[in-house]
Amino acid sequence: MSRLGKDINKILQGIKDGRDDYKELLFQTTYNHLMVIARMHVHNQNDVEDVLQITYLRVFQYIQSWDSSKDGYNWICRIVQNEAYRMNTKNPDHLPLTEYAKQPDPKDFTDGVFAKSELGRYLAGYSDFDCQLIKMKFYEDYSYAEMAKKLKMKRSTLHRRVSIMVKEILAKRERELDENER
Repeated sequence: MSRLGKDINKILQGIKDGRDDYKELLFQTTYNHLMVIARMHVHNQNDVEDVLQITYLRVFQYIQSWDSSKDGYNWICRIVQNEAYRMNTKNPDHLPLTEYAKQPDPKDFTDGVFAKSELGRYLAGYSDFDCQLIKMKFYEDYSYAEMAKKLKMKRSTLHRRVSIMVKEILAKRERELDENER
């Protein structure tokens, strides 16, 4: 018999005999212990409270079928485990592959933000390659070394081109701000 077995058996027998005040005593005596067990068995820790609530309801519902010659604490622990397994089945910690297929592509999101951003507006007159350089540098956070490796170009060439473009864009922006102030 478990360490709590004798005490829990007395409490369960009181509940079985119809004493409602023993339900609160059972809760106070077992809650912290059962919470540890539930946490060990559920995938999502947000489900622990639900598992414990269902466990106590099941204990009260099936108290008449409890065998008083056996360890009541172990009986309740088994209910916690079973409820945790049921909860895991209802709320799996993984998505089926079909759900992943429905996830948006983060590249599409970045492209959309880039196209609608102020910088995207200033790049309207530049070539696709120039736009790709700016996007890689400022939106995808590539270093010049990474860009050079990916594009098979010299770092210095890429740095120079990006620097020129940034100066031109800042100059365009200054002109627009000056025009708007007038």
